[in-house]
Amino acid sequence: MNAKSFLQKKNLIIVLALLTPIMGAIIYLLSKGMWFNKVYIPNSLWNDELFYYKQVEAMIDYGHPLGFFGFTESTALHGGFGAWNFTNLLPFVIVGKIFGWNPFTPIVFNIILWMFALVLFVVLIKPDFKQQCLVSGFVISYAVLLRYFFSTTPEAMLAALLFIYCTLVLHYYRSGSIITFVISNILLVGLVSMQGYYAAFGLIMLAILVKKHEITKLVAQIVVLLVAVVIFVAINHYFTAAYFFSIIDFEVFKSPALLFEKFNANRLETIEFMKLAIHGESMRGVWYLAYMLLGIFVIIMLVKKRDLISVSMLLTWIVMLVAMWTLYNASEGSRKLMACTIAGFIMMMVIQKNAIINVISIILIGIMCWGSHETFYTDLPVYNEELASRVQSYSLDEVMPLSDSNKWDNTIVWTLTAPFNELYALPSGYGISCCYDDYILSYFDMVQSKYVAVRVGEDTDIFLQQIGCENIANCGEVNIYMIR
Repeated sequence: MNAKSFLQKKNLIIVLALLTPIMGAIIYLLSKGMWFNKVYIPNSLWNDELFYYKQVEAMIDYGHPLGFFGFTESTALHGGFGAWNFTNLLPFVIVGKIFGWNPFTPIVFNIILWMFALVLFVVLIKPDFKQQCLVSGFVISYAVLLRYFFSTTPEAMLAALLFIYCTLVLHYYRSGSIITFVISNILLVGLVSMQGYYAAFGLIMLAILVKKHEITKLVAQIVVLLVAVVIFVAINHYFTAAYFFSIIDFEVFKSPALLFEKFNANRLETIEFMKLAIHGESMRGVWYLAYMLLGIFVIIMLVKKRDLISVSMLLTWIVMLVAMWTLYNASEGSRKLMACTIAGFIMMMVIQKNAIINVISIILIGIMCWGSHETFYTDLPVYNEELASRVQSYSLDEVMPLSDSNKWDNTIVWTLTAPFNELYALPSGYGISCCYDDYILSYFDMVQSKYVAVRVGEDTDIFLQQIGCENIANCGEVNIYMIR
């Protein structure tokens, strides 16, 4: 092959990598009979998106929320952030600061970030055209990733960042570049500070350093991992509010019996999810099935190579699964395995170079993801003109002015029975505290927030009317009361 044809082929591979995320997004949209202009995040079924969106908005406008995000008026020890680590929001905040923040910003960001990740993969790992076709095919086959492109939740972003980290690790293994080593560690600190369990991926770099006999770097890597974990623990201790239940449960480690009981219960629940997934009825089961399939391929690689790096990859796979079944739970942990599965499969496609296994992976993943009927996870938020009109034009600034002195005056309690989509219309900076209706009905005298959002006609709505609270706004099916 002459230099000209080689360059043309390399450019073709880069173009394929660039086009993969946008092609995937378009295919997903068309499968739902939609186009980009018909997607509207405020109409999402996922209430997590509201919390992420409004916290990012507050950080862009004021540096931090001016009210409290939380659950049943829980608060962080410092600041007004909710139960999710605020470092997960920072990439969105940076992009929003530069380009502006609106419901379309995270969609563009997710797609461009994945374009960058895939091009970086091509530049550093240098897959041939067939390998890149397999990688692109895998990304598109993992349909739920494409769904998360159209979301304010950080799943697509985390998957891209973890993929970039794995790309850097593989490049360091091949090249020994000190620059790659430094950048990979900076990214690892960021990933671990966002989601502590990503520390498990540091095991692979440790194995590489042991194999290369690079003792100084090995010590440095251990220090970096420890620092990253300390940062994560500190952020979660000081800057996150309590959820309805413990999102990360360290208590189980105090009792071996309790640890085994939780592990076994989550193992059994995972099996039930996977059974449902076979019939297309559980996306959680799809996440687990895909992860189990990855584990099988890692074991096959270990049997063939029998080296320390393969051992570290299997150990990472095991640690991640155990973490989901002990620190988290089978339900919450399932989604968190998506990024690991995607990064793992793509790396396997260039490490193993087994065409049969790679093609089987793509086919099985595609059947599971595209065949899922759990619409809660697969449907896109459709543009609703009535909702968009209320969110964009209905201003609550006059009836809900921001306070400079009391954060509770900048906080609204949202009851779970009330539609949350209308709350995108809240003034920037406001905090949202989610609660069950009985919190208002049974503990009204203890409510600290100045405002309450309830569903029109529900018991809480009638209760607030009866005790004379002022109804300051109606947003569709939601009444907003000022209670003091």
